[in-house]
Amino acid sequence: MKLVITLALAGALLLPAPAAAADTRPNIVVVMLDDVAADAVPGLLERLPQMRSVWGRGLRFTDHYGNDPLCCPGRATFLTGLYDHHHGVIENDGTRFDPSRTIATKLDSAGYHTAIAGKYLNGLADIPDKTPPGWDQLAIIASGYRDYDLWRDGVLEHHGSDAADYSTDVAAEAAVGFIASAPAAAPLFLMLTPYGPHRGPAGDVWQPDPADRHLTDARCDGLGKRRTPAWNDVTGKPSFIQAFPELPGDGWPLGPTCRTLLSVDEMVGRVKAALTKSGRWSDTVMILTADNGMSWGDHRERMKKVPWSTPLPLYVRWDAAVGSAPRTRAAMTQMADMAPTLCEIGGCNIPGDGRSIVPEIMGATSGRDIFAERPTGDPAFPPWRSLRTAEGWHYVEWQGGERDLYDMTADPWELDDLAGRSRYRRTLDDLAARLDAAAD
Repeated sequence: MKLVITLALAGALLLPAPAAAADTRPNIVVVMLDDVAADAVPGLLERLPQMRSVWGRGLRFTDHYGNDPLCCPGRATFLTGLYDHHHGVIENDGTRFDPSRTIATKLDSAGYHTAIAGKYLNGLADIPDKTPPGWDQLAIIASGYRDYDLWRDGVLEHHGSDAADYSTDVAAEAAVGFIASAPAAAPLFLMLTPYGPHRGPAGDVWQPDPADRHLTDARCDGLGKRRTPAWNDVTGKPSFIQAFPELPGDGWPLGPTCRTLLSVDEMVGRVKAALTKSGRWSDTVMILTADNGMSWGDHRERMKKVPWSTPLPLYVRWDAAVGSAPRTRAAMTQMADMAPTLCEIGGCNIPGDGRSIVPEIMGATSGRDIFAERPTGDPAFPPWRSLRTAEGWHYVEWQGGERDLYDMTADPWELDDLAGRSRYRRTLDDLAARLDAAAD
């Protein structure tokens, strides 16, 4: 009897162990553009074949907003799901950022292989730790197309002005390497953060700087200019906005932006090919967004930092969940939603000021208020806070007491300020209370 039991035990020891369950969570790739007006993106995509092949299908969110229209605060909100006054990054100063709790740390702890290639945070040179927690692989810069410093897994590289140093191309090469070397058994989280189409410094100080090979690329010929009904309009605006000088010309040229994005387009094509080669493409969520919106001449503002520059692009390609048919989603969403959304997709949790929009990705509709702020204002205007509502209001409080109120359904370009009309006094009081509640 003992012999039989012994043989049985020996046989059991020789049996192969049950195979570990395969990780079925999708790969996640985020492409974050730098400074772009959301309404211009659909037209730009028509000139960008690789990006169009990805985001010409899937979902486009038409009411996605930043919580601060400035680079570093916007990126901090993306990474943490927190508003400025909670994460503390209120200017373009990455030294204020606490990297200990981000979407990278959460996904990394949940078993994702995490990587980032491109712009990280403004002021990176002054951040002591060039390998922030949560990232398995990094090739990061603070800014610049040419003549910039890059830290590759903490090791400093200086890149000059040769064609091979163009920062979007260097980031693309790094991203392809990250995909090739990522552990096959782990899902991948990859952030691609090109500097484009941020302005200059070459040529026109207000325009971006394309790669040399794209300076005269015919694919961007005939694109024309962006001129909305708000171009140079300051009717009814606060006195400090009315003091903005009138902009020259008849619209914002889009050719330089398009030509700068051609290198981003090539980056997307290379990354898609690398994902396909590694067997990951069919199970990858592809997201296109930006760190902040741009005004590009609306109400005489060239750049950002103003309440009307908060709209952001958001495109989601997730064939396994929602198919590839091109559709729009009108649900109101915000930058602070991105970290909790990615965490839900990846099987983690990151409480904050936003919430997961996976239900909206799946088709749910919901009404909500969207908060935004510019805590330090600008030399030309004071700090402000704003609220966008599902009922279509855009309410702005400027430090010093001035208020704006726009009916975005009837007046999407904010040409008719209703704040001074007595019939809207109760609406203003209600929105002021809701703004305070949203900021908590």
